[in-house]
Amino acid sequence: MFKELIKTNADALDALKNARIVIADERNHEQGSLYEMLLEAGCNRLISTISEETILESLRQGYRHESQQVDLLILSSSIENFDVLQLSQNISKRDASGTPILFLSQGSGWWDENQLLTAYQAGAVDLLMRPLRITEVIPRINLALQYRHERKHRLNQEENLNTELSERRVMETRLNYLLNHDELTSLPSRHRLESALKISLSKSHNLHRTCALLYIDIDHFRIINDTLGHDNGDKILIRLADLLKKSSPDNALIARIGSDEFGILIDDVDKLVAMDLALLIYQELETLVCEEMDTQMNVNANIGVVMIHPGTDNKTASEVLARGDQACHIAKNRSKNRIYLFNHNDPEIKELQQNRQCVTLVRKAISNDWFELYLQPIVNLSDNSNSHYEVLLRLTDNTGETHSPANFVPAAESSGLIHKLDFWVVDHALSLLEQLPLDHANISLSINLSGDGLETPALLELIKNKLAYHSINPSRIMFELTETAAVKDVQKTRETIAKLRAIGCRFAIDDFGTGFSSFNYIKNYPVDYIKIDGMFIQNLVNEPTDQILVKSMVDIAHNLGKKVIAEYVENQETVNLLRTYGVDYVQGYHLGKPMPAAELLGLY
Repeated sequence: MFKELIKTNADALDALKNARIVIADERNHEQGSLYEMLLEAGCNRLISTISEETILESLRQGYRHESQQVDLLILSSSIENFDVLQLSQNISKRDASGTPILFLSQGSGWWDENQLLTAYQAGAVDLLMRPLRITEVIPRINLALQYRHERKHRLNQEENLNTELSERRVMETRLNYLLNHDELTSLPSRHRLESALKISLSKSHNLHRTCALLYIDIDHFRIINDTLGHDNGDKILIRLADLLKKSSPDNALIARIGSDEFGILIDDVDKLVAMDLALLIYQELETLVCEEMDTQMNVNANIGVVMIHPGTDNKTASEVLARGDQACHIAKNRSKNRIYLFNHNDPEIKELQQNRQCVTLVRKAISNDWFELYLQPIVNLSDNSNSHYEVLLRLTDNTGETHSPANFVPAAESSGLIHKLDFWVVDHALSLLEQLPLDHANISLSINLSGDGLETPALLELIKNKLAYHSINPSRIMFELTETAAVKDVQKTRETIAKLRAIGCRFAIDDFGTGFSSFNYIKNYPVDYIKIDGMFIQNLVNEPTDQILVKSMVDIAHNLGKKVIAEYVENQETVNLLRTYGVDYVQGYHLGKPMPAAELLGLY
């Protein structure tokens, strides 16, 4: 009958068979007892006892071994060996696994309302009444086992959640540490230095304290890394950090703010002490001993010192750091004692700030396409024809202000953005040629390139692809390379020039005569033109020395098969004189001022 009752529910049968159930009942071995019923059902993990110690030991085994956990505890209310209610209450308070407890009573008359309430308060989840009826007992045991399963599942979820929260707290602590510390040197990070600077600025403003920031840049550290390897470079950085700690006062915050940059923030210090510390650090770095490498390193540092005085215009932490960087940059340009105290009235600082503002302007101009092509005519003196133009660049910002290349080109060169300007000019100049009508097919453009541009493979590919795509005659393009341009790789530049000349483009050396290697340029680079610098042309009529030099340049160029362009021609007398020297082309305000390309060529 018992099997018939539960055979329709396979899950219930499996739960009963696999459950570890402790039955504490003095009638366990009587016919028809609950113990006998469960045995008949195939339960082979039953424990029969009337001993309190056996019950507790069964629970303890479950704590030690998960496979021995008790799934259900059934206690008879008639056991005289111990207090069932007290035992149930103790188990409920201390049993972390949440074993459900059923009470087995003599009969309904044995329990009054208060006793029932007491039983539930003692931890019982249900009551079984004698005489036992299978139709009532089995569902209630199954319900208790399900309660056990659900509670165990919930406890596991809570444990997993607590573990996850603990791991997250560890991770957050780790991330917070990494945010505020440099992992290699264990010094505070730039983020923490900025936070400390905010406090120092507040103290300076409200408590009239004077603070100082030392901004330290290790000179040519990349060379150290490349020469000795990055592992040894890391050892040197660690040694540097130790040296800064030992050299600095106890109240100093020492931070690593870049790959080879450090900052030292000191509160309550005057200018003399700050400069003395900078000098001490500079001298000690020069004789740095790296014990791990067993060698003395010659480390040169550039140190910028920024004083934070009450009432000064150091308003934010980022501004103080920017000033430290600027001071460090000026210190780097000095040949001796590379320590510089920031002074916002210093012309060097103003020039540097203007340059950095120009760098920001160039970046915005590249992103927002604020550039415009201008053209200036180059006149052929043999027939006074005007079909050759030099491409010039102008920058008009979002306020409508136009900026001269004399301002933004040096900023682009110093910041490594010059090759982007080269790319923009070449792209738009070749597109301009493609837009010209057929009656302008004789027009040629002369485009200035930087040394960086000539070393950029992408620029060569752009030129070749644009010429092929638009079917532009390459002879209509001449590239000008400034003689004083910084060419890092002479061989690569020479190869690029040769490749462009091979497809039909022409080349000129601009500003010829201003450098110490003018003739070396003609020898090294296969060019078609030389462009005599304007400094020899502007006073040519009245300056005999310039006349001799210009004549010599023209003769040498012609003997080498080069044509000559003279720039900065400002009057007709100069034109006439240059014609007698055999100059091929002239350019200057007397012959035509730069104008917007579209306007000059009538493309509006």
